[in-house]
Amino acid sequence: MPFTQSQPVVHDGLAGHQGTTTRQNGPTRRLAKVVSHVYFAANVIGWVALCVLAITGILVVRQPLDPIDVVVAVPLGLGIGTVWLGGLRAYAFFLARRPLRRARAASVPESSASSSRVALLYCTADDVNPEALRQSARQTHADVTVVILDDSSSVEARATVDLLAVELDALVVRREAKRGFKAGNLNNFFRSGPRFDHYAILDSDEILQPTFVERALDHFAAGGPGDPIGVVQGRHEAKSGETQFTSEFAPMLGTHVATNQLSRSAVGFSMFMGRGALLNDAVIRATGGFPEVVAEDVAFTIRAREAGFRVQYAPDIVSVEDFPIDYHAFKKQHGKMVQGATELIRLFALPALRSRMTPAEKLDLLVELVMIPLGSLLGLFLFATSLVTSSLGVPLFSMWVGFGLAASGLAPLIPEALRRTSRATPWAGAIFLGRAFALYSSMFWTTLRSVVRVVIGRRALFVITPKHRSKAGWRATVLADLIVAVVALAVSFALSGSFAPAMTAVAAAAAAIYLTRFGGRAVVPS
Repeated sequence: MPFTQSQPVVHDGLAGHQGTTTRQNGPTRRLAKVVSHVYFAANVIGWVALCVLAITGILVVRQPLDPIDVVVAVPLGLGIGTVWLGGLRAYAFFLARRPLRRARAASVPESSASSSRVALLYCTADDVNPEALRQSARQTHADVTVVILDDSSSVEARATVDLLAVELDALVVRREAKRGFKAGNLNNFFRSGPRFDHYAILDSDEILQPTFVERALDHFAAGGPGDPIGVVQGRHEAKSGETQFTSEFAPMLGTHVATNQLSRSAVGFSMFMGRGALLNDAVIRATGGFPEVVAEDVAFTIRAREAGFRVQYAPDIVSVEDFPIDYHAFKKQHGKMVQGATELIRLFALPALRSRMTPAEKLDLLVELVMIPLGSLLGLFLFATSLVTSSLGVPLFSMWVGFGLAASGLAPLIPEALRRTSRATPWAGAIFLGRAFALYSSMFWTTLRSVVRVVIGRRALFVITPKHRSKAGWRATVLADLIVAVVALAVSFALSGSFAPAMTAVAAAAAAIYLTRFGGRAVVPS
Protein backbone atom coordinates (compact mmCIF):
# COMPACT_ATOMS: atom_id res chain seq x y z
CA MET A 1 0.00 0.00 0.00
CA PRO A 2 1.33 3.46 -0.79
CA PHE A 3 2.20 5.73 2.08
CA THR A 4 -0.41 8.47 2.39
CA GLN A 5 -0.63 11.59 4.45
CA SER A 6 -3.96 13.18 5.21
CA GLN A 7 -4.25 16.88 4.47
CA PRO A 8 -7.03 19.25 5.47
CA VAL A 9 -8.92 20.99 2.72
CA VAL A 10 -7.72 24.55 2.48
CA HIS A 11 -9.47 27.66 1.24
CA ASP A 12 -9.70 28.57 -2.42
CA GLY A 13 -8.55 31.45 -4.52
CA LEU A 14 -5.74 33.86 -3.96
CA ALA A 15 -5.50 33.87 -0.20
CA GLY A 16 -2.03 34.57 1.05
CA HIS A 17 -0.87 36.37 -2.05
CA GLN A 18 -1.52 40.01 -1.21
CA GLY A 19 1.79 41.59 -2.12
CA THR A 20 3.29 44.99 -1.70
CA THR A 21 3.85 45.80 -5.37
CA THR A 22 1.56 45.90 -8.39
CA ARG A 23 3.75 46.10 -11.46
CA GLN A 24 1.14 46.24 -14.20
CA ASN A 25 -0.22 49.75 -13.68
CA GLY A 26 -2.54 51.57 -16.06
CA PRO A 27 0.07 53.13 -18.40
CA THR A 28 1.95 49.82 -18.58
CA ARG A 29 -1.22 47.97 -19.57
CA ARG A 30 -2.04 50.56 -22.23
CA LEU A 31 1.48 50.34 -23.66
CA ALA A 32 1.28 46.55 -23.72
CA LYS A 33 -2.04 46.78 -25.58
CA VAL A 34 -0.56 49.12 -28.18
CA VAL A 35 2.45 46.85 -28.70
CA SER A 36 0.11 43.87 -29.03
CA HIS A 37 -1.93 45.63 -31.74
CA VAL A 38 1.25 46.59 -33.62
CA TYR A 39 2.49 42.99 -33.42
CA PHE A 40 -0.82 41.70 -34.80
CA ALA A 41 -0.92 44.22 -37.66
CA ALA A 42 2.73 43.61 -38.57
CA ASN A 43 2.15 39.85 -38.74
CA VAL A 44 -0.98 40.10 -40.87
CA ILE A 45 0.43 42.67 -43.30
CA GLY A 46 3.76 40.87 -43.39
CA TRP A 47 2.14 37.51 -44.10
CA VAL A 48 0.09 38.86 -47.00
CA ALA A 49 3.16 40.58 -48.48
CA LEU A 50 5.33 37.48 -48.08
CA CYS A 51 2.72 35.23 -49.67
CA VAL A 52 2.40 37.58 -52.65
CA LEU A 53 6.19 37.67 -52.94
CA ALA A 54 6.42 33.88 -52.81
CA ILE A 55 3.69 33.42 -55.44
CA THR A 56 5.53 35.91 -57.64
CA GLY A 57 8.77 33.95 -57.18
CA ILE A 58 6.99 30.82 -58.39
CA LEU A 59 5.16 32.34 -61.34
CA VAL A 60 8.09 34.41 -62.65
CA VAL A 61 9.79 31.24 -63.90
CA ARG A 62 6.59 30.05 -65.62
CA GLN A 63 6.50 31.86 -68.94
CA PRO A 64 4.11 31.70 -70.67
CA LEU A 65 1.67 31.16 -67.82
CA ASP A 66 -0.81 28.32 -67.82
CA PRO A 67 -3.94 28.28 -65.61
CA ILE A 68 -2.59 25.21 -63.81
CA ASP A 69 0.51 27.21 -62.87
CA VAL A 70 -1.64 29.66 -60.92
CA VAL A 71 -3.60 26.84 -59.27
CA VAL A 72 -0.34 25.30 -58.03
CA ALA A 73 1.44 28.57 -57.23
CA VAL A 74 -1.21 29.94 -54.88
CA PRO A 75 -1.26 27.18 -52.22
CA LEU A 76 2.49 26.66 -52.60
CA GLY A 77 3.09 30.39 -52.19
CA LEU A 78 0.83 30.51 -49.13
CA GLY A 79 2.86 27.73 -47.53
CA ILE A 80 6.20 29.34 -48.38
CA GLY A 81 4.99 32.75 -47.20
CA THR A 82 3.93 31.25 -43.88
CA VAL A 83 7.33 29.61 -43.41
CA TRP A 84 9.00 32.94 -44.20
CA LEU A 85 6.77 34.64 -41.63
CA GLY A 86 7.84 32.10 -39.03
CA GLY A 87 11.48 32.76 -39.87
CA LEU A 88 11.15 36.55 -39.67
CA ARG A 89 9.22 36.17 -36.42
CA ALA A 90 12.10 34.14 -34.95
CA TYR A 91 14.65 36.76 -36.04
CA ALA A 92 12.48 39.52 -34.55
CA PHE A 93 12.23 37.66 -31.23
CA PHE A 94 16.01 37.33 -31.19
CA LEU A 95 16.53 41.05 -31.83
CA ALA A 96 14.02 41.97 -29.13
CA ARG A 97 15.55 39.78 -26.44
CA ARG A 98 17.90 42.36 -24.89
CA PRO A 99 15.39 45.21 -24.36
CA LEU A 100 12.82 42.72 -23.11
CA ARG A 101 15.30 41.25 -20.64
CA ARG A 102 16.07 44.72 -19.31
CA ALA A 103 12.35 45.46 -18.96
CA ARG A 104 11.72 42.19 -17.13
CA ALA A 105 14.73 42.69 -14.85
CA ALA A 106 13.28 46.07 -13.81
CA SER A 107 9.90 44.53 -12.96
CA VAL A 108 10.95 41.57 -10.79
CA PRO A 109 8.45 41.59 -7.90
CA GLU A 110 9.33 42.20 -4.28
CA SER A 111 9.08 39.53 -1.62
CA SER A 112 5.46 38.93 -0.62
CA ALA A 113 6.04 36.77 2.48
CA SER A 114 3.17 34.56 1.33
CA SER A 115 1.71 31.96 3.69
CA SER A 116 0.02 29.95 0.91
CA ARG A 117 -0.26 26.18 1.15
CA VAL A 118 1.46 24.66 -1.85
CA ALA A 119 1.44 21.14 -3.29
CA LEU A 120 4.36 19.90 -5.39
CA LEU A 121 2.66 17.62 -7.93
CA TYR A 122 5.28 15.18 -9.21
CA CYS A 123 4.04 13.19 -12.22
CA THR A 124 5.68 9.84 -12.93
CA ALA A 125 4.95 6.67 -14.90
CA ASP A 126 7.74 4.08 -14.50
CA ASP A 127 10.32 6.87 -14.75
CA VAL A 128 10.72 8.10 -11.18
CA ASN A 129 13.93 10.03 -10.55
CA PRO A 130 14.44 10.05 -6.76
CA GLU A 131 17.34 12.52 -6.73
CA ALA A 132 15.44 15.01 -8.92
CA LEU A 133 12.45 14.95 -6.55
CA ARG A 134 14.67 15.21 -3.47
CA GLN A 135 16.23 18.39 -4.85
CA SER A 136 12.88 19.84 -5.95
CA ALA A 137 11.39 19.18 -2.51
CA ARG A 138 14.01 21.39 -0.78
CA GLN A 139 11.96 24.57 -1.04
CA THR A 140 12.54 27.70 1.01
CA HIS A 141 8.79 28.29 1.27
CA ALA A 142 7.59 26.93 4.61
CA ASP A 143 4.35 25.20 3.64
CA VAL A 144 5.04 22.77 0.79
CA THR A 145 3.60 19.25 0.56
CA VAL A 146 5.05 16.76 -1.91
CA VAL A 147 2.42 14.76 -3.81
CA ILE A 148 3.57 11.94 -6.07
CA LEU A 149 1.04 11.20 -8.83
CA ASP A 150 2.19 7.68 -9.67
CA ASP A 151 1.00 6.06 -12.88
CA SER A 152 3.75 3.43 -12.75
CA SER A 153 2.96 -0.14 -13.71
CA SER A 154 6.18 -1.92 -12.75
CA VAL A 155 6.59 -3.34 -9.26
CA GLU A 156 10.10 -1.87 -8.99
CA ALA A 157 9.01 1.66 -9.85
CA ARG A 158 6.07 1.56 -7.44
CA ALA A 159 8.32 0.27 -4.65
CA THR A 160 10.80 3.10 -5.31
CA VAL A 161 7.96 5.61 -5.13
CA ASP A 162 6.76 4.19 -1.82
CA LEU A 163 10.23 4.38 -0.25
CA LEU A 164 10.69 7.92 -1.55
CA ALA A 165 7.31 8.93 -0.14
CA VAL A 166 8.33 7.75 3.33
CA GLU A 167 11.62 9.64 3.05
CA LEU A 168 9.97 12.90 1.95
CA ASP A 169 6.78 12.55 4.01
CA ALA A 170 4.89 12.72 0.72
CA LEU A 171 1.37 11.84 -0.33
CA VAL A 172 1.11 9.18 -3.05
CA VAL A 173 -1.90 9.13 -5.37
CA ARG A 174 -2.51 6.22 -7.75
CA ARG A 175 -5.44 5.38 -9.98
CA GLU A 176 -6.78 2.15 -11.42
CA ALA A 177 -7.93 3.44 -14.81
CA LYS A 178 -5.02 5.29 -16.40
CA ARG A 179 -6.95 7.42 -18.88
CA GLY A 180 -6.16 10.85 -20.22
CA PHE A 181 -2.37 10.67 -20.13
CA LYS A 182 -0.61 13.17 -17.84
CA ALA A 183 -3.68 15.43 -17.83
CA GLY A 184 -5.83 12.56 -16.58
CA ASN A 185 -3.33 11.86 -13.83
CA LEU A 186 -3.50 15.48 -12.65
CA ASN A 187 -7.29 15.63 -12.95
CA ASN A 188 -7.63 12.51 -10.84
CA PHE A 189 -5.86 14.31 -8.01
CA PHE A 190 -7.90 17.49 -8.42
CA ARG A 191 -11.11 15.44 -8.25
CA SER A 192 -10.24 13.31 -5.24
CA GLY A 193 -7.27 14.83 -3.43
CA PRO A 194 -6.99 17.60 -0.86
CA ARG A 195 -7.12 21.21 -2.01
CA PHE A 196 -4.26 23.67 -1.73
CA ASP A 197 -3.81 27.33 -2.55
CA HIS A 198 -1.25 26.60 -5.26
CA TYR A 199 0.12 23.65 -7.21
CA ALA A 200 3.60 23.33 -8.66
CA ILE A 201 3.61 20.98 -11.66
CA LEU A 202 6.82 19.09 -12.42
CA ASP A 203 7.82 16.15 -14.57
CA SER A 204 9.79 13.19 -13.30
CA ASP A 205 13.20 14.46 -14.42
CA GLU A 206 12.70 18.09 -13.43
CA ILE A 207 14.64 19.90 -10.72
CA LEU A 208 13.16 23.08 -9.25
CA GLN A 209 15.49 25.64 -7.74
CA PRO A 210 15.04 25.95 -3.92
CA THR A 211 13.40 29.37 -4.19
CA PHE A 212 11.04 28.31 -6.99
CA VAL A 213 7.81 28.32 -4.96
CA GLU A 214 8.76 31.40 -2.94
CA ARG A 215 9.59 33.50 -6.01
CA ALA A 216 6.57 32.25 -7.97
CA LEU A 217 4.30 33.34 -5.12
CA ASP A 218 5.93 36.78 -5.29
CA HIS A 219 4.87 37.00 -8.93
CA PHE A 220 1.32 36.05 -7.99
CA ALA A 221 1.29 38.76 -5.35
CA ALA A 222 2.32 41.40 -7.90
CA GLY A 223 -0.61 40.63 -10.18
CA GLY A 224 -3.28 42.89 -8.75
CA PRO A 225 -7.07 42.29 -8.52
CA GLY A 226 -7.81 43.58 -12.03
CA ASP A 227 -5.07 41.51 -13.61
CA PRO A 228 -5.63 37.94 -12.39
CA ILE A 229 -2.68 35.58 -12.79
CA GLY A 230 -3.59 31.91 -13.01
CA VAL A 231 -0.16 30.49 -13.81
CA VAL A 232 3.39 31.61 -13.14
CA GLN A 233 5.58 29.85 -15.69
CA GLY A 234 9.29 29.59 -15.00
CA ARG A 235 12.16 29.36 -17.45
CA HIS A 236 13.49 25.97 -18.53
CA GLU A 237 17.01 24.79 -19.08
CA ALA A 238 18.30 21.33 -20.00
CA LYS A 239 21.27 19.62 -18.43
CA SER A 240 23.87 17.88 -20.53
CA GLY A 241 23.89 14.14 -19.99
CA GLU A 242 26.04 11.17 -20.68
CA THR A 243 26.01 11.21 -24.48
CA GLN A 244 27.39 13.44 -27.19
CA PHE A 245 23.82 14.02 -28.33
CA THR A 246 22.81 15.73 -25.09
CA SER A 247 26.10 17.60 -24.83
CA GLU A 248 25.61 19.00 -28.32
CA PHE A 249 21.91 19.81 -28.32
CA ALA A 250 20.75 20.25 -24.70
CA PRO A 251 21.88 23.91 -24.40
CA MET A 252 19.65 24.98 -27.29
CA LEU A 253 16.52 24.30 -25.20
CA GLY A 254 17.45 26.96 -22.66
CA THR A 255 18.38 29.45 -25.38
CA HIS A 256 15.16 28.80 -27.29
CA VAL A 257 12.94 29.18 -24.22
CA ALA A 258 14.77 32.30 -23.05
CA THR A 259 14.32 33.91 -26.49
CA ASN A 260 10.96 32.61 -27.65
CA GLN A 261 8.95 32.65 -24.44
CA LEU A 262 10.22 36.07 -23.46
CA SER A 263 8.93 37.68 -26.65
CA ARG A 264 5.72 35.68 -26.89
CA SER A 265 4.78 36.51 -23.31
CA ALA A 266 5.30 40.20 -24.06
CA VAL A 267 3.33 40.53 -27.29
CA GLY A 268 1.61 37.23 -28.04
CA PHE A 269 0.46 33.98 -26.48
CA SER A 270 2.08 33.48 -23.07
CA MET A 271 1.70 29.78 -22.43
CA PHE A 272 1.86 27.27 -19.62
CA MET A 273 4.58 24.83 -20.65
CA GLY A 274 3.26 21.80 -18.78
CA ARG A 275 5.89 21.76 -16.05
CA GLY A 276 8.09 24.11 -14.08
CA ALA A 277 5.08 26.27 -13.23
CA LEU A 278 2.95 27.27 -10.26
CA LEU A 279 -0.85 27.33 -10.68
CA ASN A 280 -3.37 28.73 -8.25
CA ASP A 281 -6.46 26.84 -7.16
CA ALA A 282 -8.75 29.47 -8.66
CA VAL A 283 -7.63 28.73 -12.24
CA ILE A 284 -7.98 24.98 -11.66
CA ARG A 285 -11.56 25.43 -10.48
CA ALA A 286 -12.44 27.91 -13.23
CA THR A 287 -11.17 25.67 -16.03
CA GLY A 288 -12.35 22.36 -14.60
CA GLY A 289 -8.85 20.93 -14.77
CA PHE A 290 -6.73 19.92 -17.73
CA PRO A 291 -8.05 18.94 -21.18
CA GLU A 292 -7.12 15.28 -21.55
CA VAL A 293 -5.09 15.56 -24.73
CA VAL A 294 -1.39 15.09 -25.46
CA ALA A 295 -0.62 18.83 -25.53
CA GLU A 296 -2.51 19.53 -22.32
CA ASP A 297 -0.32 22.53 -21.58
CA VAL A 298 -1.42 24.66 -24.55
CA ALA A 299 -5.01 23.42 -24.32
CA PHE A 300 -5.11 24.39 -20.64
CA THR A 301 -3.70 27.83 -21.45
CA ILE A 302 -6.53 28.41 -23.92
CA ARG A 303 -9.07 27.45 -21.26
CA ALA A 304 -7.39 29.65 -18.67
CA ARG A 305 -7.43 32.67 -20.98
CA GLU A 306 -11.09 32.06 -21.74
CA ALA A 307 -11.74 32.00 -17.99
CA GLY A 308 -10.07 35.40 -17.64
CA PHE A 309 -6.70 34.31 -16.22
CA ARG A 310 -3.31 35.03 -17.70
CA VAL A 311 0.01 33.18 -17.69
CA GLN A 312 2.85 35.19 -16.19
CA TYR A 313 6.22 34.21 -17.65
CA ALA A 314 8.91 34.55 -14.96
CA PRO A 315 12.40 34.15 -16.46
CA ASP A 316 13.99 34.74 -13.05
CA ILE A 317 12.63 31.36 -11.88
CA VAL A 318 14.54 28.44 -13.37
CA SER A 319 14.01 24.69 -13.49
CA VAL A 320 16.32 22.13 -15.05
CA GLU A 321 15.27 19.01 -16.91
CA ASP A 322 16.80 16.18 -18.93
CA PHE A 323 17.21 16.46 -22.69
CA PRO A 324 16.50 13.38 -24.85
CA ILE A 325 19.47 11.12 -24.30
CA ASP A 326 20.00 10.11 -27.93
CA TYR A 327 18.58 10.47 -31.42
CA HIS A 328 16.07 7.66 -30.87
CA ALA A 329 14.66 9.43 -27.77
CA PHE A 330 14.54 12.77 -29.58
CA LYS A 331 12.54 11.18 -32.39
CA LYS A 332 10.03 9.84 -29.88
CA GLN A 333 9.66 13.22 -28.21
CA HIS A 334 9.39 15.07 -31.53
CA GLY A 335 6.72 12.71 -32.82
CA LYS A 336 4.65 13.25 -29.67
CA MET A 337 5.01 17.02 -29.99
CA VAL A 338 3.88 16.97 -33.63
CA GLN A 339 0.89 14.75 -32.87
CA GLY A 340 -0.05 17.01 -29.97
CA ALA A 341 0.20 20.18 -32.07
CA THR A 342 -1.83 18.65 -34.91
CA GLU A 343 -4.48 17.47 -32.45
CA LEU A 344 -4.66 20.98 -30.99
CA ILE A 345 -5.24 22.46 -34.44
CA ARG A 346 -7.99 19.94 -35.08
CA LEU A 347 -9.74 20.24 -31.71
CA PHE A 348 -8.89 23.67 -30.31
CA ALA A 349 -8.20 26.03 -33.24
CA LEU A 350 -11.81 27.15 -33.66
CA PRO A 351 -12.52 27.45 -29.90
CA ALA A 352 -9.33 29.51 -29.58
CA LEU A 353 -10.36 31.82 -32.42
CA ARG A 354 -13.77 32.30 -30.80
CA SER A 355 -12.29 32.87 -27.35
CA ARG A 356 -11.78 36.12 -25.47
CA MET A 357 -8.06 36.17 -26.20
CA THR A 358 -6.70 39.22 -27.97
CA PRO A 359 -6.18 39.07 -31.75
CA ALA A 360 -2.40 39.09 -31.18
CA GLU A 361 -2.63 36.07 -28.87
CA LYS A 362 -4.79 34.15 -31.32
CA LEU A 363 -2.50 34.88 -34.25
CA ASP A 364 0.65 34.06 -32.27
CA LEU A 365 -0.82 30.75 -31.10
CA LEU A 366 -1.97 29.83 -34.59
CA VAL A 367 1.40 30.61 -36.18
CA GLU A 368 3.27 28.63 -33.52
CA LEU A 369 1.03 25.58 -33.95
CA VAL A 370 0.93 25.66 -37.75
CA MET A 371 4.71 25.93 -38.07
CA ILE A 372 5.20 22.50 -36.49
CA PRO A 373 3.45 20.34 -39.14
CA LEU A 374 3.80 22.83 -42.02
CA GLY A 375 7.43 22.04 -42.83
CA SER A 376 6.81 18.39 -43.66
CA LEU A 377 3.56 19.10 -45.55
CA LEU A 378 5.29 21.79 -47.59
CA GLY A 379 8.16 19.39 -48.26
CA LEU A 380 5.73 16.79 -49.58
CA PHE A 381 4.01 19.39 -51.78
CA LEU A 382 7.37 20.60 -53.10
CA PHE A 383 8.36 17.02 -53.93
CA ALA A 384 5.13 16.38 -55.84
CA THR A 385 5.39 19.68 -57.71
CA SER A 386 9.06 19.22 -58.54
CA LEU A 387 8.27 15.88 -60.20
CA VAL A 388 6.35 17.83 -62.84
CA THR A 389 8.74 20.76 -63.18
CA SER A 390 11.76 18.44 -63.38
CA SER A 391 10.17 16.41 -66.17
CA LEU A 392 9.51 19.66 -68.08
CA GLY A 393 13.03 20.92 -67.48
CA VAL A 394 11.93 24.13 -65.71
CA PRO A 395 12.82 25.32 -62.19
CA LEU A 396 10.34 25.00 -59.36
CA PHE A 397 10.80 28.64 -58.29
CA SER A 398 13.31 31.45 -58.39
CA MET A 399 16.58 30.82 -56.60
CA TRP A 400 15.92 33.57 -54.04
CA VAL A 401 12.79 31.72 -52.89
CA GLY A 402 14.99 28.77 -51.93
CA PHE A 403 17.40 31.06 -50.10
CA GLY A 404 14.46 32.50 -48.16
CA LEU A 405 13.32 29.01 -47.13
CA ALA A 406 16.83 28.10 -45.96
CA ALA A 407 17.15 31.32 -43.96
CA SER A 408 13.76 30.68 -42.34
CA GLY A 409 14.75 27.13 -41.42
CA LEU A 410 17.91 28.37 -39.73
CA ALA A 411 16.19 31.22 -37.85
CA PRO A 412 15.27 29.36 -34.62
CA LEU A 413 18.84 28.02 -34.38
CA ILE A 414 20.67 31.33 -34.82
CA PRO A 415 20.48 32.44 -31.13
CA GLU A 416 22.23 29.31 -29.88
CA ALA A 417 24.75 29.39 -32.72
CA LEU A 418 25.66 32.98 -31.86
CA ARG A 419 25.86 32.13 -28.17
CA ARG A 420 28.42 29.43 -28.94
CA THR A 421 30.31 31.74 -31.26
CA SER A 422 30.58 34.40 -28.53
CA ARG A 423 31.68 31.91 -25.88
CA ALA A 424 33.99 29.81 -28.02
CA THR A 425 34.78 30.34 -31.70
CA PRO A 426 32.85 31.00 -34.93
CA TRP A 427 33.71 27.43 -35.85
CA ALA A 428 31.79 26.13 -32.79
CA GLY A 429 28.70 28.09 -33.83
CA ALA A 430 28.95 26.89 -37.42
CA ILE A 431 29.30 23.23 -36.38
CA PHE A 432 26.26 23.50 -34.12
CA LEU A 433 24.24 25.20 -36.86
CA GLY A 434 25.04 22.39 -39.30
CA ARG A 435 24.25 19.61 -36.85
CA ALA A 436 21.06 21.22 -35.55
CA PHE A 437 19.81 21.92 -39.07
CA ALA A 438 20.53 18.28 -39.93
CA LEU A 439 18.67 17.17 -36.78
CA TYR A 440 15.44 18.95 -37.63
CA SER A 441 15.73 18.19 -41.35
CA SER A 442 15.96 14.50 -40.49
CA MET A 443 12.57 14.71 -38.76
CA PHE A 444 10.78 14.93 -42.15
CA TRP A 445 9.28 11.45 -42.12
CA THR A 446 8.63 11.42 -38.36
CA THR A 447 6.76 14.72 -38.67
CA LEU A 448 4.79 13.72 -41.76
CA ARG A 449 3.75 10.36 -40.28
CA SER A 450 2.66 12.03 -37.03
CA VAL A 451 0.61 14.67 -38.86
CA VAL A 452 -1.14 12.11 -41.08
CA ARG A 453 -1.97 9.91 -38.09
CA VAL A 454 -3.94 12.70 -36.41
CA VAL A 455 -5.41 14.23 -39.58
CA ILE A 456 -7.08 10.92 -40.55
CA GLY A 457 -8.85 10.88 -37.19
CA ARG A 458 -6.65 8.75 -34.97
CA ARG A 459 -5.94 10.03 -31.48
CA ALA A 460 -2.54 11.49 -30.66
CA LEU A 461 -0.39 9.23 -28.50
CA PHE A 462 1.32 10.33 -25.31
CA VAL A 463 4.76 8.75 -25.47
CA ILE A 464 7.12 9.03 -22.51
CA THR A 465 10.57 10.05 -23.73
CA PRO A 466 13.02 7.17 -23.12
CA LYS A 467 15.43 7.90 -20.28
CA HIS A 468 18.10 5.39 -21.33
CA ARG A 469 20.11 4.98 -24.50
CA SER A 470 18.42 2.90 -27.17
CA LYS A 471 19.66 -0.67 -27.49
CA ALA A 472 18.40 -0.88 -31.06
CA GLY A 473 21.06 -0.52 -33.73
CA TRP A 474 21.25 2.52 -35.96
CA ARG A 475 19.66 0.57 -38.81
CA ALA A 476 16.47 -0.03 -36.80
CA THR A 477 16.28 3.64 -35.78
CA VAL A 478 16.55 4.97 -39.34
CA LEU A 479 14.92 2.11 -41.28
CA ALA A 480 11.74 4.09 -42.04
CA ASP A 481 13.81 7.09 -43.21
CA LEU A 482 15.82 4.85 -45.54
CA ILE A 483 12.66 3.30 -46.99
CA VAL A 484 11.19 6.75 -47.61
CA ALA A 485 14.39 7.84 -49.37
CA VAL A 486 14.45 4.74 -51.60
CA VAL A 487 10.77 5.13 -52.51
CA ALA A 488 11.28 8.82 -53.24
CA LEU A 489 14.23 8.01 -55.54
CA ALA A 490 12.23 5.37 -57.39
CA VAL A 491 9.16 7.59 -57.84
CA SER A 492 11.29 10.55 -58.83
CA PHE A 493 13.17 8.68 -61.54
CA ALA A 494 10.07 6.91 -62.85
CA LEU A 495 7.98 10.09 -63.19
CA SER A 496 10.55 12.75 -64.01
CA GLY A 497 13.58 10.85 -65.29
CA SER A 498 15.70 12.52 -62.59
CA PHE A 499 16.73 11.84 -59.02
CA ALA A 500 16.81 15.55 -58.15
CA PRO A 501 13.29 15.83 -56.65
CA ALA A 502 14.15 13.10 -54.12
CA MET A 503 17.30 14.74 -52.79
CA THR A 504 15.50 16.22 -49.78
CA ALA A 505 14.39 12.76 -48.63
CA VAL A 506 17.87 11.37 -49.29
CA ALA A 507 19.48 14.18 -47.28
CA ALA A 508 17.05 13.58 -44.41
CA ALA A 509 17.93 9.86 -44.33
CA ALA A 510 21.66 10.62 -44.46
CA ALA A 511 21.28 13.08 -41.57
CA ALA A 512 19.36 10.46 -39.56
CA ILE A 513 22.16 7.92 -40.05
CA TYR A 514 24.83 10.41 -39.01
CA LEU A 515 22.97 11.63 -35.94
CA THR A 516 22.14 8.10 -34.78
CA ARG A 517 25.79 7.11 -34.84
CA PHE A 518 27.06 10.45 -33.49
CA GLY A 519 24.41 10.91 -30.82
CA GLY A 520 24.71 7.48 -29.24
CA ARG A 521 28.33 7.89 -28.25
CA ALA A 522 29.07 8.31 -24.57
CA VAL A 523 30.77 11.46 -23.41
CA VAL A 524 34.40 10.82 -22.55
CA PRO A 525 35.32 12.59 -19.28
CA SER A 526 38.07 15.14 -19.79
